[in-house]
Amino acid sequence: MKLERDNILLDKNFPFQIAEVRLTPENSRPGIWHWHSYFEITCVLEE
Repeated sequence: MKLERDNILLDKNFPFQIAEVRLTPENSRPGIWHWHSYFEITCVLEE
């Protein structure tokens, strides 16, 4: 298992971001865990 830091730059005056991500075989990274210095809330819409 590999561990990588996920570095998304947030605005220091308003450190908030909403993003929609659709996972596909091309953009998923099985076997790699990630971490970051901010909180992440995930909503799964379908399996």
